Amino acid sequence: MIFAADALRSRRTAGMRILSFVNSIVTIIVRNELVAVLVQRGTFPAAQTNGTTRMMISKGAACAAAIAEIVLGLQAGMALAEDRPLVWNVTKSGGRDFAFRSGVALDSSGRPSFGVESNMTVASAELSGTSVAPVRLWGEVSLASAESNTSILRGGFDARIGKGSIGLDQTRSSVPMGSLDLTTTRSLKADGLGEGVTNLVALQSVTLSFANLDAAVVAAASVETVGNNAVSLALRKSLASGASVSASVKGVSGGAEATFRARLARKW
Repeated sequence: MIFAADALRSRRTAGMRILSFVNSIVTIIVRNELVAVLVQRGTFPAAQTNGTTRMMISKGAACAAAIAEIVLGLQAGMALAEDRPLVWNVTKSGGRDFAFRSGVALDSSGRPSFGVESNMTVASAELSGTSVAPVRLWGEVSLASAESNTSILRGGFDARIGKGSIGLDQTRSSVPMGSLDLTTTRSLKADGLGEGVTNLVALQSVTLSFANLDAAVVAAASVETVGNNAVSLALRKSLASGASVSASVKGVSGGAEATFRARLARKW
């Protein structure tokens, strides 16, 4: 499950839209107050403004001051929200599957973060859902962070089954031309720690992102010490209102048939 949705970021975006709307109202009211000043100075003849208009303009100044105070308070609150070390990601995949990740991110070297994550399937009239949602611990720290090169150490542990994992991801980005971004990712992960049999997984992927189309093509290959090696090709496309659609084809070694998957996800 990919934790692609960031509810906190969505709330910040909505807050900024509200601030923009309120600022527009303030601008209109301030313009009315300017008209009142011009009338008082004789720039506009008083005959052109009736009593109702003058009353609205008079009250507009008080409203402008009050709304300005509200805007400043909201802007200060939004600035503080940016500094809060809270992590809250929610992903809905399809109509019944949800994934949750919460935790904290420390403002220190490496930006370490940790918390808990879970996933669940909602029951429907025909199908059963998750009876006991799993709870897993997660953590990550950045070993190297640059505009085009990042390395992140990740770890996780499921206390219910006593299974842990640790991995290292390295990502490099480049812009070979205009709206085309090229990203390569190399990952090495040890899975199944604590079970007696540890599976080492090496993964390499190449992502071509087309900014003008809001789309990306991802080619990946993985090698495992326990399990089958695999190659995959995926296409992702961002839609309106935070929605995205993806389709992938995956083939594994050992003569198994290739599998096709499609998913529609929504961020909020």
